[in-house]
Amino acid sequence: MSLKREMEKKRTTEHNLRKDVITLYLNKKISRKQAAFQLDLSPRQVSRIAVRSHAEGVPLGSLRRKRPSRKATRTYSSLFRAQVLDIVTTYYSDYNPTLATEKLLEYHNIKLSVETLRQWLIQARLRTAVVKKPSKSHPLRARRASRGELIQIDGSFHDWFEGRGDKCTLLVMVDDATSAIMHLQCAPSESFESYSHFLIGYMLKHGKPRALYSDKHSVFSINAYQDNENLSETHFKRALNSLGIESILAHSPQAKGRVERLNKTLQDRLVKYFREHNVSSIAQGNALLQSFQEDYNRKKKKPPENPLDLHTPLSEEERASLGFIFRKTATRLVSESGLIRFENKLYRITPHSPGLKGQEITLSCCLDGAVVLSLSSGAFVEYEVVRSSRPTVASGKELEVMRYSIPFKDSGIHLAAYQLFTKARYQRLLDTEDIAIPPPSPNSTHLRPFSF
Repeated sequence: MSLKREMEKKRTTEHNLRKDVITLYLNKKISRKQAAFQLDLSPRQVSRIAVRSHAEGVPLGSLRRKRPSRKATRTYSSLFRAQVLDIVTTYYSDYNPTLATEKLLEYHNIKLSVETLRQWLIQARLRTAVVKKPSKSHPLRARRASRGELIQIDGSFHDWFEGRGDKCTLLVMVDDATSAIMHLQCAPSESFESYSHFLIGYMLKHGKPRALYSDKHSVFSINAYQDNENLSETHFKRALNSLGIESILAHSPQAKGRVERLNKTLQDRLVKYFREHNVSSIAQGNALLQSFQEDYNRKKKKPPENPLDLHTPLSEEERASLGFIFRKTATRLVSESGLIRFENKLYRITPHSPGLKGQEITLSCCLDGAVVLSLSSGAFVEYEVVRSSRPTVASGKELEVMRYSIPFKDSGIHLAAYQLFTKARYQRLLDTEDIAIPPPSPNSTHLRPFSF
């Protein structure tokens, strides 16, 4: 039996005892002294209970003191209470009591406790008292000791703009040691590209974390065959391995409860923040996320157990090759006509690379849009992209042919060539910290052939 039930049973027993003893005293079966001895009370207290029970109809056995009906010395006036309720119903009707008290102090200079406002709203029937259901207990996991030792990452698809714009996904990174929001970004969906840009922005700002803690979304875990490829790891996990970042998968939402609870908080607070600033698009939302993050961390951030920061800065080589590290790879067989199909595009092997028909080719689709074809030995292959200008079948005159030739080199040249290829583009990226990488166009200079 639980302690609460034992206490209730004890109180019930005591109440029944008092009721029986007072009844015997009123019926003159026992004396006042005997009643006081059995109830462990003074004789005068027994007389008061008996008089109240007989004259005023107070339940037998009640020991409640009869106090005069006077107001508490620290109570708020009814006028002040009405003014507060009017402000809340006018401006913060759908705010929870905790957030409403913060807004009252910030914008109206009214300081109230959360519980006082909650009780006022319940008594005015503006809020319903919520009884929490008993939840299944989960063993607590100790926080990591240092900042950057473990970062929880997740995405939350929600109507962040409340109908003023399209629904989108908010990507979230929270530090396990401090509960601080490390990075926020609005994206169209949870995709490889979105998470790649998101992590690049994080690493350019903070450095590389020791480990990422995520769910089993298809970006992080192989849940089925992707593109008919029997892959042992996802493209994102391969990129993490190349950067030396450990990927940890959670087997339940409760396991990464810190970021799950943060998502629920953001769906309440961030939505109101966007409403106050009339945000209606992803670009406008991303522009305001930094100020919201700083304000939230100032209130909710906890000090770490160990002040050491375990983030590792990106090396110059890693910075120059981020687009190549976060790439999609796939293997295809060259058809009899020398064509390879990948993501609704046709790649034609040029005559400068004979003898490749029927062989296996690896396609590397980099984050900035560049596509590299290579053999299993690492040697590059010359090709041209045949791309239809319309989604429907087009005639020969409507086809656009992009010349994109790469000479044969050994595998050691692969990464170095790509770094030369992207040096100018990523120099601008590092200077401006702008992680939005536009897709390539046929007229852009980086589509010219490599020169060695």
